[in-house]
Amino acid sequence: MLLIIFNWKFFNKHKHPDIADLPKADVLKSIMILGVMTAHSFAEGIAIGLSFGSSDSFGFLIFIVIALHNISEGLAIGTVLVQKGVKVWKAGLWAIFTSLPQPLTAAAAFLLASTFKPFLALGLGIAAGAIIWVIGAEVLPDACGKVLPRSIGTAITIGVAVMLLFQFLI
Repeated sequence: MLLIIFNWKFFNKHKHPDIADLPKADVLKSIMILGVMTAHSFAEGIAIGLSFGSSDSFGFLIFIVIALHNISEGLAIGTVLVQKGVKVWKAGLWAIFTSLPQPLTAAAAFLLASTFKPFLALGLGIAAGAIIWVIGAEVLPDACGKVLPRSIGTAITIGVAVMLLFQFLI
C-alpha cells in the first residue's frame, strides 16, 4: 500500500510519459494498474515455486489455479486498456507483460524453496492484497460507470461462489 501511495504521489507531481496511445488523464491510472499487476505476478511466481518446493501435487494445483486466474487478469487488463483507447493487440501485449515475472520468480523460489518455505503465506497474502486493491480502486469504480451496480454485485457473487466450489472440489 505504501508503494502504491508513493507512486501515486510521484506521478501526480511529475510530467506523465506517453504510453500506449493513452490520453494524458489515463496514463497515471494505467501505470498504476500495470505496475500493481506486475508486482502481483512476482508474488504469484513465488507462490508457484514454493508450492512445487513443498510437493509436486500441491505445486501442480497452485500452478493450475494461478493459470486459470491469469486468464481473468489478462482480460481485466486488456478490457481496461481497450476502453482507454489502446489498440487490442497492444493491450494484449501489456497483459502478457504483467505476467512475465511469474516464471522468473517461480524458478528462483523453487531453487530456494527450503529458504522461502516459511514465506509462502506472505507471498500469497501480497498477491491477494495487490489484486484486491486493483479491483477495489480501479476496476470496480470504472465498471460502476458502465453497468448497473446490481450487475457488478451479481458478477462478484458468482465469481466467489465458483471459487468456493472449485476450492471445495479440490
